[in-house]
Amino acid sequence: MFLGAVKQRLGDGYAAQSMQYVDQRRLLGGCRCVVLRHVGLEEPILGRPLDLQPGRHQAVGSQLDVGLSDDKINIVARFRPTVNPQGISAAEREGDAIRLQGRCRMLQRATQQRLVGCTGRWRRLLSDGGYLLPMRLATFNILHGRSIHDGVVDLDRLADAIRTLDPDILALQEVDRDQPRSHLADLTAVAAEAMGAVAHRFAAALSGTPGATWMAASEDDLPGVASYGIALLSRYPADSWQVLRLPRIPTPVPLYLRTPRKMIIVKEEPRAAVIGRLRTPAGGIVVANTHLSYVPGWGRHQLRRIRRDLAPLHGPVILMGDLNMADGLPAQITGYRQLAQHFTFPLDEPDRQLDHILLRGWLGKVTSSSAPALPLSDHRALIVDLSVPNREAPA
Repeated sequence: MFLGAVKQRLGDGYAAQSMQYVDQRRLLGGCRCVVLRHVGLEEPILGRPLDLQPGRHQAVGSQLDVGLSDDKINIVARFRPTVNPQGISAAEREGDAIRLQGRCRMLQRATQQRLVGCTGRWRRLLSDGGYLLPMRLATFNILHGRSIHDGVVDLDRLADAIRTLDPDILALQEVDRDQPRSHLADLTAVAAEAMGAVAHRFAAALSGTPGATWMAASEDDLPGVASYGIALLSRYPADSWQVLRLPRIPTPVPLYLRTPRKMIIVKEEPRAAVIGRLRTPAGGIVVANTHLSYVPGWGRHQLRRIRRDLAPLHGPVILMGDLNMADGLPAQITGYRQLAQHFTFPLDEPDRQLDHILLRGWLGKVTSSSAPALPLSDHRALIVDLSVPNREAPA
């Protein structure tokens, strides 16, 4: 279950202890010596190495066993009896796979809370008693979940794509809610379940159905109303959300298309930004997601508005989204640092970067970035991996 190697003892009448979130990736990559933090000791320690022999297990405190086989490390978490045990109904076993997968991920995170790291790149303890953790940021224009290759909106395919991205914080653009073209689904909820998000916020830019009652969304963002917009999702708790309505071009404007090289008249759609204050292991951060106008010059105006509204906010600020501006221009306009440089559009043979992840202030070191092609949308996703200090660790 845990990286293909965790075995968790969970019988009828047992439930996992309440634990905080810890990242799931790369903690056991290629390690033979594991460093563990046990939070239940009378005298807390940073960790201690275990020199295990293949085929044998060693107890660590009262809640973990660690064993070494020929090709993997086994982490066994003990669970306390629950007051009101609940089984899994037959209906859930047969028809609610997504919910069961979510429970599985919660159990994985519970076990991983005990891990600090391992020898090599993840044995990195800080002088204040904390340690470094990975944080993955991702932005993805999902084209309401549609594939440009078969024209189909497949909710399972969307969920699989989000699981492939495996983000801690995810910005989505062109998101449907209760639209017939996307099976009347809440695509934000589909993505939240797939990534194990504990907080998410959808912000509608348009209400109604395309080609029928398409109109600017009101301030009252009510569930059950067909709408289209952006979403911000997080595996970290959110303290607050804010939706910023961006300036809109009041009249139709001419627009030149590079492909197929012609001039058209467009009526620009409303645009918005959703801003969240998140509580992460590295401390409080502000994250903004937006989808800016593709009309030349107007997107810059909208980006300056976002920069102005984010200016008074303290701490690290992350700005993500489909900014419809190529390469380094968003960083020049905002003064933020560009965390990744990869072509993201069009999907099959990208020749420009329209999707961006920018940072104001300092959060952590960028360890990797990529722009993977996924089986939906006309954009590639953009991923940034950071190594951030865990400020919640006890000194």
